[in-house]
Amino acid sequence: MTLEEMTAQVAKNAPDQAIWLGWSLGGLVASQMALTHPERVQALVTVASSPCFSAREGWPGIKPEILGGFQQQLSDDFQRTVERFLALQTLGTETARQDARTLKSVVLAQPMPDVEVLNGGTGNLKNGRSTRSA
Repeated sequence: MTLEEMTAQVAKNAPDQAIWLGWSLGGLVASQMALTHPERVQALVTVASSPCFSAREGWPGIKPEILGGFQQQLSDDFQRTVERFLALQTLGTETARQDARTLKSVVLAQPMPDVEVLNGGTGNLKNGRSTRSA
């Protein structure tokens, strides 16, 4: 699913007016919503997000090969990759180990998403960017 398709799907189920808050890839979707449907966005808040996650000429970001490697790791060892991703979310906190354990117990208690859905999301981080012309 492309960024545009994700945004369209979310727009179908969203209220006519809302304050949009998105974390990481969700921030990319919220930003795209603000660009394509500004009349529906009262305010936009993004957390740990960027209009473009992948490094490009003149734009800092994550090296595309790192995001590609993450996609491969999801295919190779889904559970371990998800656990490593969750641990990364707590880096730098004073209680990182405990925070990671708490986050892991909360997230892993939920039904796990399909690996192809996660790969698609990672592909959007790698290739997508919120643009008015997208």
